[in-house]
Amino acid sequence: MMYNSLRGLTGTLAVFALTLSLTAGCSESDNDQSVTRPDGTVELPDDMVMGSPDAPITIIEYASVTCGHCATFHATVLKDLKETYIDTGKVRLIFREFPTQPTDRAMAGFMLARCVPEERYFGFIDVLMKTQQNWVGAPNAFEALKKIANNVGMSDDAFVECLNQESEIERIRDNSKAAMETYGITATPSFVINGTTYSNMPFSEFQSILEPLVGD
Repeated sequence: MMYNSLRGLTGTLAVFALTLSLTAGCSESDNDQSVTRPDGTVELPDDMVMGSPDAPITIIEYASVTCGHCATFHATVLKDLKETYIDTGKVRLIFREFPTQPTDRAMAGFMLARCVPEERYFGFIDVLMKTQQNWVGAPNAFEALKKIANNVGMSDDAFVECLNQESEIERIRDNSKAAMETYGITATPSFVINGTTYSNMPFSEFQSILEPLVGD
């Protein structure tokens, strides 16, 4: 079924949210296309990655585009991480979608980010984070998100088509379930470094974790 607004999509995503909450403790089947790096990080074929593929340390970030703390992290701490570790080839960052309330709007934002050219993915995520006040709580989030999508060159038809990709809903749902089962992710932003899960933290705490690893 094709939806021309978030109204129909909301019903689908309500089921997604319920399924996610009820299956947090269930096992997730292995992904045959996953790749395990030397640092123990399991990569997924759909991962969006920032930094050199040869970086010795990997950070997995689980975030939501409707999460205020995530927006603050991207505007502050991430800039320092990029300058000190990512852009210097020491760390690579894997960004994984983990929708939080309002789930329908978070899911729509993530789906739209996947519909822009891959090289513009992080730029679109950045726009969504910076403009949260304009669309997350908007009376008509569909129109607010469409305006953002139009501003980056997405047509109205492409916008509607993008939000009707049920395979994307399933992918994000399955990855979120796996995150809860594998790493105990329950809130955003959360980070996984060398198999250990950390909650939101300032740059100084990232430094205390990363510096000993950089020196290995």
